[in-house]
Amino acid sequence: MASHTASDWKRDVDCLIVGGGISGAACFYELCKNLPSNEIVLCEARNRFGGRSCTEEVNIADGVYSVDTGGQWLGACHCKMLSFCLELNLELEEQELPFIQEGLDEALVEIAYCELRELSPDAKLQVRFFCSFLKESYHKLVTKSSLNEKIMLDQSTVYEVLIDKCSLDEAIDEICFFVQTVLATDPRECSFLFFLHYVFVWGGGVNGMHLLGDGPDGLQALKVKGGTEQISRKLICKGENDCPSSNIMLGCKVVSIDSISDNQGRVIVTTADGVIIHSKHVVLTMSPTLF
Repeated sequence: MASHTASDWKRDVDCLIVGGGISGAACFYELCKNLPSNEIVLCEARNRFGGRSCTEEVNIADGVYSVDTGGQWLGACHCKMLSFCLELNLELEEQELPFIQEGLDEALVEIAYCELRELSPDAKLQVRFFCSFLKESYHKLVTKSSLNEKIMLDQSTVYEVLIDKCSLDEAIDEICFFVQTVLATDPRECSFLFFLHYVFVWGGGVNGMHLLGDGPDGLQALKVKGGTEQISRKLICKGENDCPSSNIMLGCKVVSIDSISDNQGRVIVTTADGVIIHSKHVVLTMSPTLF
């Protein structure tokens, strides 16, 4: 994979993609495949690709293992991601956790983790209470919440809501464990509004939280052998092969995007190194909290 410094940048490009996570990598790949004659540039602020999907090599007693520390699970509903894995010859591994059947228990953490962690009866009650509160909150969100109420939910973190609703450290720790593992984020930093949408929209709806499990229809049924970060890296490598006029910039942070175009109708973009790029199109692929 070719990587360039900021001084190598061509200043006038057809399309600039900001972000080298899976979304940015997929965008780069599709554009290079379908518009190979265009000048396509991707810049990533970090010194690696993958974004929220991060794979670390960990030394354990009997060898070195690839461990995902961010987004990592795939399921049958992730059609595009699964097609990428097939196209990139990435091997998938089935999860070994037993699947708990829908309706057996509606407590969020017990469904997602099949009661792998033992809780006291009182802590289980608080977990179930919090799950019921989540359902009520989501129902209110989609039926009668005002814009101001939604803004307040977005400004509250999962942890702030959790400590307000639960008094036992054991229950709080269990739900925090769930948030950290499934969303790959700190409950102290995760918006409660985002959490509600994740659980009830992407998780299958109010009566479909079983999709968060590891069964055949679950969102956690499969993992990429060797780490999910490979998807981004391989998409970018394949895109570069399809598009000779492409440029890849690692460690290059975009600090401003001027919506006022130049006299040729191009957007003006500035990097942290002070390089100014004029692009016909700019695609932002970062999380909304980053721009």
